[in-house]
Amino acid sequence: MADSKELDLFSCEDGKPPFESYAKKNGILYWMASDFLSFLGYADYSPTMKPILRARQVMTSFDAFS
Repeated sequence: MADSKELDLFSCEDGKPPFESYAKKNGILYWMASDFLSFLGYADYSPTMKPILRARQVMTSFDAFS
């Protein structure tokens, strides 16, 4: 069970590990988009590529990746 200070947003069914267990850490805590989409039940993430690429284009226009 989650610590009382943590908010458990992603509860799992069928004995699957909690979404938080997929987290990566490199100075910050983050998740891979493919892990997130798999967790949501997508077999592949190709249908989501258009909005992801659009978001990336918008962020690049703000120099977010510089």
